[in-house]
Amino acid sequence: MQSDPGKRTVVPVFLLSAVALLAAVSCGGADMESPPAPEVTWFRLTPRPAILTSELAGRTVPYTIAEVRPRIGGIILERLFEEGSEVGEGDVLYRIDPSLYQAEYDRAAATLEQARAGEAAAALLAARYKTAARTNAVSRQDYDNAAAAHARAVARAAAAEAVLETASVDLRHTAVSAPVSGRIGWSSVTPGALVTRDQPDALATVQQVDPMYVDVAQSGAQLLRLRKALAAGRLKSGGPDAARVLLTLEDGSPYTNAQGEPVAGLLKFAEADLEQSTGVVTFRAVFPNPDGILLPGMYVRAVVEEGVNEQALLIPKEAVSRNNRGQLTVFVLSPAEARNGGGASDAQCALPGSSGQSANATLPSSGLYDVRTVVLNVNRSMGDHYFVTGGPAAGDRIVLRGKEKIRSGIPVKGVQDSGSPG
Repeated sequence: MQSDPGKRTVVPVFLLSAVALLAAVSCGGADMESPPAPEVTWFRLTPRPAILTSELAGRTVPYTIAEVRPRIGGIILERLFEEGSEVGEGDVLYRIDPSLYQAEYDRAAATLEQARAGEAAAALLAARYKTAARTNAVSRQDYDNAAAAHARAVARAAAAEAVLETASVDLRHTAVSAPVSGRIGWSSVTPGALVTRDQPDALATVQQVDPMYVDVAQSGAQLLRLRKALAAGRLKSGGPDAARVLLTLEDGSPYTNAQGEPVAGLLKFAEADLEQSTGVVTFRAVFPNPDGILLPGMYVRAVVEEGVNEQALLIPKEAVSRNNRGQLTVFVLSPAEARNGGGASDAQCALPGSSGQSANATLPSSGLYDVRTVVLNVNRSMGDHYFVTGGPAAGDRIVLRGKEKIRSGIPVKGVQDSGSPG
């Protein structure tokens, strides 16, 4: 059948629509808008000086511990302190019945007077015999006997004086006084109790708690690591500041003064020997305790300042995640290269009746970043930061916020954190 050349061929409208749709699909959706890249906030990892610290478990120890013991025996007549109160050095704590010791003192005093009288008589006799011996009025033997009697009288007087001093000391010890200033604990005896000289049980214990010691333990491995870092120059001594120690109390609050300011202690010494059973070295720090907040035996956390690292890499914990192996990781950004939005050519994407211009738009690279995951080598935790010694390098862009928006193989739009350098 031949077509009529005078008739125009009519193409259905629906067929043109199908062709247009097919062209759009073949161009990979170039005419359709691509979803926007997810936006993240990044910061540049920049070395900076940091004071390296170690947080260690510690326990408070009284600055001075003195046990109150009787120096003599007898019956306790009265107790002159309140348990748990503050006492001063020399304050009388107990009174022991002094009657027997007063009698001993009086007898020793009388014996001393008698001895001194005999000494005086012997001295006069020896002096007269000495004069008479010069004129041969008495024999030399009589004079020697008189001189010896005088010497014996002097010795008896000295012995009596010593006995009196002993009796005086015992009489003074009937008043049991505090050996040091501090807080006194509970009393092991009550009035009416019998105590003995040098008994094994203390009457009470006085503890000086201002200042207060804090004993902390550090492993031998940590100590060796610190010494190696100092020797290699990676750390430098912080001078007086390196000896400072801060405390965290049992409830997690920092140890502060009445004004709410942190109270710093001073590191006094470290044991020279390593404890073989535990493998630790004990450090002792001393803290002021004017308000009595620190009590003997409290468990605390001590933050010891070890030194200064001039090129420390610190990463906020907010930027850190964990992978499926439990390792600490961060996302590192690198500028993305220009990407073509579809695989079809301009000719393939030109629709019938179009001017022949490509419908494909080239994805700009400005502000877009590829993302890679880097595992951290963490040296220690320092507050809200990690001190890292491996993984990312100085100058890397680290994702700070928006980690949950990142998908594998998809570039992101990066915005630098306003508070970060670089």
